[in-house]
Amino acid sequence: MDSGLTAALITIGDEILIGQIVNTNATHLSIRLTELGYSVETIISVSDREEAIRSTISDCLDNYNVVITTGGLGPTHDDITKAVLLKLFGGTWVRSEEQLAVIRQIFEKRGRTVSDLNLQQADVPSTARALINETGTAPGLWFSRNGHDLFVLPGVPTEMKFLMDERIRPVLKQKNTTSIILQKTLRTTGIPESTLAERIGPVEQFLPGNATLAFLPSFSGVRLRVMVKGDDSVKLEKELDRLTAFLAEKAGSHFYSSEDEDLEAAVIRQLKSAGQTLSVAESITGGLIGDKLTNIPGASDVFMASLVTYSNSAKTVFLDVRTETLNRFGAVSEATAAEMAEGIRKRTGTDFGLAVTGIAGPGGGSQEKPVGLVFVSASSAAQTETRRLLIPGDRKMIKERAAFSALNLLREFISPRLQP
Repeated sequence: MDSGLTAALITIGDEILIGQIVNTNATHLSIRLTELGYSVETIISVSDREEAIRSTISDCLDNYNVVITTGGLGPTHDDITKAVLLKLFGGTWVRSEEQLAVIRQIFEKRGRTVSDLNLQQADVPSTARALINETGTAPGLWFSRNGHDLFVLPGVPTEMKFLMDERIRPVLKQKNTTSIILQKTLRTTGIPESTLAERIGPVEQFLPGNATLAFLPSFSGVRLRVMVKGDDSVKLEKELDRLTAFLAEKAGSHFYSSEDEDLEAAVIRQLKSAGQTLSVAESITGGLIGDKLTNIPGASDVFMASLVTYSNSAKTVFLDVRTETLNRFGAVSEATAAEMAEGIRKRTGTDFGLAVTGIAGPGGGSQEKPVGLVFVSASSAAQTETRRLLIPGDRKMIKERAAFSALNLLREFISPRLQP
């Protein structure tokens, strides 16, 4: 796909290189640039050394239409980005009175005195335009060279997001009058990446030259990100709709959303649409399913209760799992999972009950019941469905996959029952 307007992202700071923090800033910036029609072609992390910062910025400015850096604008001795840029672009220090006012206001609200170091954060090179930061003390900077633009942002995520969305986005939107990039991310679950690729078939048979398709696997499933690029928004929207429909059909029942929403969000949405309620009983996952569901705004409309019944006695006392079932089949069994789902549903009076039990390891497994053996069960007044799974991975991975497997069973279980 022709790159058109191109962009590069540079993260400055040793903390990224040594793995102390995760580079979430690049994610937000990439999303925004793509929405604006710019193709992000490289993401680079560099140390706090002057030469590394200078050479990387200079090289990127020569090769990309837009370069955005994050980090190195703080008040301490290791924040040298501004000083490096003054040498690179020339000029003198100029104090931004508008940013200075913001700094004084922030410190006044905190009941603190503004230090000389903080006052100096309002100083910007005369060769740059200050991007006033209303959420922090360091302004963003905007340099131009040979028709290419450099935007310099703080590394603090909230400040970076504000400056990108409120200061840079309008500028880039005005600059780009021809290049349009549209994308959509389809969500699938319960199917391996390779199997999904086989179902879809060779991309050259259905994907036009102005489009790309990416497979993005994770614990919860595989994302399918389809992107189209051109200069006619109407044609691009039609092309994107066609590709989305084709991919959804190929994914079949494993497809659950074209809005890039998490599986738990899709479940909450399904239940809300029909006014149905849910309760959950967890053993192996230790409350992980409940945590995922309650991370969704408005979950309280449909998610009524959750119990972590880790011991056998808890299963009998709180879920009415029969002692006979536990003695005969064990806590990790199809029968126990089913009684857990039915028990939580009946005890809480919800439309659906969901349960999970299994062996997370590394110990506790046997030849008959190995580590990774998981049973998930969904129950309604009319029916209970239980699945046996053998999940690979370490303890944390097994728990994560067990939670998603339970949610996926619930999604498939409730879908036919939510039809109008």
